[in-house]
This record gives sequence, C-alpha cells and structure tokens, in this order.
Amino acid sequence: MEEGDTPEETTLLLIEEVRVEASTALEQVHTTANTVIGQVNAAIGQLAAESIRSGQDSPIGLEPVSNQGPIRCRHVLGGIIRDYYREVA
Repeated sequence: MEEGDTPEETTLLLIEEVRVEASTALEQVHTTANTVIGQVNAAIGQLAAESIRSGQDSPIGLEPVSNQGPIRCRHVLGGIIRDYYREVA
C-alpha cells in the first residue's frame, strides 16, 4: 500500500494479502492432515501386523462384496477422504 492509493485500491490490496495468508494456512492444514493420516495408517498397519503375528483375527469381520451395481463415492472427514462402495443392485 502506498500513500497515493485510493480506498478501493487499498481494500483490494488488503483482500489479496488475506487471500495469500489464508491460502498459506490452508496448505499448512493440508500438510498436517496428510501427516496425521499417514501416522494413523502406519499405526493401523502395525496393529494389524501384531494381530496377525499373534494369531488373532480382526474383531471387524469382512462383509460380503457384491460385484453388481453402480459404484458410488461418499466423502468422509469433511471431504478429505473419498470412500468408494458398490451400491446394491
């Protein structure tokens, strides 16, 4: 912002500064979320490996999978993850 800027120019410059800061913050949140998701997936993998080594089955049984019907997508965790499933025909 310079001394001769009009109020409109000043407003546009402030809006651009806020947009850049918001974009940077969003990138940081995205990076942090990906890091956390990676850590959770690694922990799940370790638990599954320990369970297999100890001879225990997963407490969550596998549901039968249909190979008929359209494939759908639902957004999980506010759209961070896409869960694909097959709709019952």
